Amino acid sequence: MTLSDILAEKLGITQNVREKLQGGRGKRGDGNDDRLHIVEPAWERAVDSIGVSVIILNAGAALPTEKTLATLYAQSFTDFETIIVHQDPDDAGLRSVIEEWPKTKILRSPADIGFGRACNLAARTATGRYLLFLDANAWLNRTTLGKLVEALDSEPGAGIAGPLILNANGSLRSIGMNINQFGRTRANREPFEADADLIDNVFFVPGSVLMIKKHLFDSLNGFDELYLRGLEDADLCWRARLLGKKIVVNPWSIAYLDQGADRDTDNYLQHRNSLRMIIKNFGARKALSGGANFLQATVVRSFQSLFSLKPRLFYQYWRALFWNLAMLPDSMRQRRLVQRRRRLNDKSVLKHIRVDNEKAGDFTSDRAA
Repeated sequence: MTLSDILAEKLGITQNVREKLQGGRGKRGDGNDDRLHIVEPAWERAVDSIGVSVIILNAGAALPTEKTLATLYAQSFTDFETIIVHQDPDDAGLRSVIEEWPKTKILRSPADIGFGRACNLAARTATGRYLLFLDANAWLNRTTLGKLVEALDSEPGAGIAGPLILNANGSLRSIGMNINQFGRTRANREPFEADADLIDNVFFVPGSVLMIKKHLFDSLNGFDELYLRGLEDADLCWRARLLGKKIVVNPWSIAYLDQGADRDTDNYLQHRNSLRMIIKNFGARKALSGGANFLQATVVRSFQSLFSLKPRLFYQYWRALFWNLAMLPDSMRQRRLVQRRRRLNDKSVLKHIRVDNEKAGDFTSDRAA
C-alpha cells in the first residue's frame, strides 16, 4: 500500500473518488452514470444544435425558484435549452416543473454527486454552442442571456463571460471575482467607465452565473471533479487563461442572486482546493515558490488558531495539507495535462492575481457570488 493510499484511507476518501483517481476521471463521451438519469425525455428540436444550453444545478435544496425559470423563459434571446440537475432523493415538485415548463430537461440523482461532476455530466447532454451555468437561486434581466452571447461573439479571444451580479435588493454584489496568491477569493467591486462594453480586469467569473463556449469547456475536460463547494469556477477560468482565452464581464448583462444562495464552503475545503489549484496551474518555478509560501502560511495560521483556542481550525488546516498529499499523484497527472497545453506564461496570469503582503493572511473565503 502506497503512502497516498494510506492517507486516503485515514482521511476517509471514498471509493468512488479512488475510482476516479485510478482512471475513471476525465473520461468524457459516454454520458452514462448510474446516479444521474433523465427524468423526462429531452425536448425534441428540429435542429441539431442551438445557441445556449442553460444548466441549473441544485443540491439538497428546493428546485429552481419560480423567478429563476420565469425570467429565463422571458429572455429576449430565445435560442436556448434548459437542463435542470436535481440532486436530492426527494423528487417532489419535479412533475409540476415538467408540466409548467415542458421544454425543460430534468436530470436527477438521488445523492449529491458534487458540483463539478453534476455539471460535467449535464454538459454532455447539452447541444448548445455555449453553456450557461446558473444557480438555482439566481434570476436574470430580460436581455442578460443575449448580452452574454454578444460578449463572447464580439470580443476576440473571449472564452468565458459573466454578468454584473446584484443582490436581491438591487445592491452590487460583484463585477466578477478576484483571487490572491493563496487562492482566497474576493468580489470585485471596482468602479468602471459608464460607457465600458466589457470588463476584463477580473480573475474569474463566479459559477453562479457563468457562460463558456462549449468547445472550450470540453477541451478543458470541464470542472475539476475533486473540488467540493469552492474554487471550481476559479480553477476553470485559470486553465482557460493558460490557453490564451479572455475572461470578461459584460456590465450590460445583469443577474440577481439571493443573498443566502452562496454554496457553503468551509475553511477546510477552501484551503485544500486552493493548494491543489496552485499545484496544477502554476509553472514549475512559481508552483514551488507559491507552494512553499502556502505551506509556511498554513503552519503559521494553524498554530495561531491553536493558540487562539480554535482547535477546529488547526485541524482543518492540517487536514487540508494531508488531503493534498494523498491526492498528489492525481494533482501531478492533472498538472501535466495543464502544463502540456498552456500557451501563456505565469507573468500573464499573475497580472490578474492580487498579491497580499501578509504571508500569513487569513485564508477564509470572502466569496460574494
